[in-house]
Amino acid sequence: MTALRLAVAVVVCGAGVAHASPRLVIDDGAACDASALGARVDALTGGDRDDARAPLVRVAIARDERGVSGRVATDGAGERVVEAATCDDLIDQLALVIAVAIRDAPAPAAAVAPPPPPRVAAVARAVEPAPRAADDVRALAVGTALSVPPGDVAGELVVGVRVRRARVSVGVEASATTPDRVDVGAMSRIDVWTAAVAATACLHAGPLAGCALASAGVADGSPHALAAERGAVAPLVALGGRVVYERALTARTALDVHADLAGEVVAATFDVDGMPAWSSHRAALWLGIDVLAQIP
Repeated sequence: MTALRLAVAVVVCGAGVAHASPRLVIDDGAACDASALGARVDALTGGDRDDARAPLVRVAIARDERGVSGRVATDGAGERVVEAATCDDLIDQLALVIAVAIRDAPAPAAAVAPPPPPRVAAVARAVEPAPRAADDVRALAVGTALSVPPGDVAGELVVGVRVRRARVSVGVEASATTPDRVDVGAMSRIDVWTAAVAATACLHAGPLAGCALASAGVADGSPHALAAERGAVAPLVALGGRVVYERALTARTALDVHADLAGEVVAATFDVDGMPAWSSHRAALWLGIDVLAQIP
């Protein structure tokens, strides 16, 4: 944000011409508090919005699942759209867009202004795309999932981190399942639990997303009341896909509901006296729900 404000100073002040601040008509749509917008524009332009010659600027603010956005309509300068992750960033960027539009507009009749040097125009072109950086969103994910493979049901706890830019996101998740108890005879049993790390790559379209999924982990078998009470560990590797529905809860949190279908590339089996007692499933369906919290 410091770099952005420095660029604003170069763009607005570099021309050496005082312009009247615009007369603002703001429709915030209850999405953001836009009361500070006028003061930020005044600070950039150094003008007076009570001047009858000041240009009229209309601003409309809205919110969606990706954040907040604003539309700026200026007489003679068309319409521009600004997007941001937070209201503070949006107000700063709207002030910059309005200041640049006023700088590029014709000066009032009573003012005599020399044309801006080429250097200022070059800086303006570099600054205008800056609001797109707000598309970068980093989030911490905490959730749970329910596995429904043939024959039994298992629970899972998931913690992960995701990074999204525009329509593409990637993530890393760590998970651990509840123990799977397998009875072996009347008094003996094996407790099996699994832990894994998964990577996802997703393409988003509105609230929906489709993802590729890859995971690697281990299955740990612990025997109880067996003649040879020696545990065993076996590797697990799986590939699959994920379908996601995401809904914003607040400006910085969201709810993620997803379904994973994964097939094991490397499976695990635990034997007792040469007979299979527990085997991982070649394919499994997981239904999960996560809460996402944006990381500053």
